Amino acid sequence: MKISSRRILKHLRTTYHKDAGLTFLEVIVAVLILSIVSIGTAGLISSSSRQVTRSGDIQQLNALIESDLSAVRTANDRLVCTNGTCAISGTDPTRTEYFPAVAISTAPTSAEQININFFERRCGYRANDGTFNVNEGFATALVGLLPVADARLVRTVIPEGSGHRYRVRYTRAGGDNTILRQVTLVPATVAWCPCVPSLNDQPCPLTGTE
Repeated sequence: MKISSRRILKHLRTTYHKDAGLTFLEVIVAVLILSIVSIGTAGLISSSSRQVTRSGDIQQLNALIESDLSAVRTANDRLVCTNGTCAISGTDPTRTEYFPAVAISTAPTSAEQININFFERRCGYRANDGTFNVNEGFATALVGLLPVADARLVRTVIPEGSGHRYRVRYTRAGGDNTILRQVTLVPATVAWCPCVPSLNDQPCPLTGTE
């Protein structure tokens, strides 16, 4: 049987166009699959990136909290009330520098007695008029003397009104009120108090008068 060259060329053209059509369809399907995979991958990368960023933020906040808490603890251990007022000592106080100094061999002078009474009022939560007031303890005195916290943190100090304890609470500045850290402290000065009442106890008596 004789086959003309024209028929062969026609068959080749038809076969080429069919194959080209199938190949183009396959390309479209491949592109669609690749797009779907790319979108999913982009979502995973975005989510992972947010998690990494959040993890970095938390680590940074924890570092800031540790630094601030160190400063608070230093102030807590250096609170002295010796001369009718309370202050943060620039160095670690000795055992005799937390409370008013009085010569053992002689009776307190009037000025020394005033300082002693002030110290004992703080120990017993007493106001200047001698009335019981939970805001007159060492914790309340310390709050106004603490260094300023980093602007990225919110430090809240809450005197408990019992045993001179107070809570230091940290949250994120500009964020929600989620508590990042909370600790309870007691000023070292309290160890030299002759009496420390709780909320249910009677106020400590003063040993002297002004």
